[in-house]
Amino acid sequence: MIDAEVLAAELNPGFLVHFPFWPWSGERAVTQMNDVEMKKLRVSLEASGYFGNPPVGTILDSNSFYWLVASCEGNRFHYNAWVHPSPEFDGLKFVETLRRFDGTKVEIPEARALTLEEKEFRPRPARAQESGYFRFFVEVQPDGLRMAARP
Repeated sequence: MIDAEVLAAELNPGFLVHFPFWPWSGERAVTQMNDVEMKKLRVSLEASGYFGNPPVGTILDSNSFYWLVASCEGNRFHYNAWVHPSPEFDGLKFVETLRRFDGTKVEIPEARALTLEEKEFRPRPARAQESGYFRFFVEVQPDGLRMAARP
C-alpha cells in the first residue's frame, strides 16, 4: 500500500467534524498494490540503497529538492533520505515506480539547481513570505529526523 499526502500553501476547502485540522492537510491518496507491484517497488528501493544506513548529519532544506522515504515492515521502522545534487540522488530507481502508483496525481517537480536567491536564508515571519509557507531545516539522525538550525 502507498499512502501519499502532498502538502501545499493553500488550505484544503473541506471540513470534517472528526478531523478538525483537515484544512491544513494535504492532497491524500491511498493505493493498494498487489504482490507483483509491491515486489517491483521493493526491488527499485533496494537498487536505490534504501535499506542501507541513512546519511546521518545531512540537512534537508524545505527550499531544496530531496526524497525522504519511510516504511514499517515486520514491526521495524526504516527510513532513508537523498538530497539533490548528489550521485545518490541521480541514481534513484524508485521514482518512476512511485509516480505510477501515486494516486494524488500531483506533479512531482523535477530537481534543479537552486538560484542564489533560493539558497539564501532570510528569516522572516511565514505570513510575510510571498510563497505562503515557512522554510524549515531537518537533520537526518540514525533513528529519525530532528529540527535543525540553518546549515
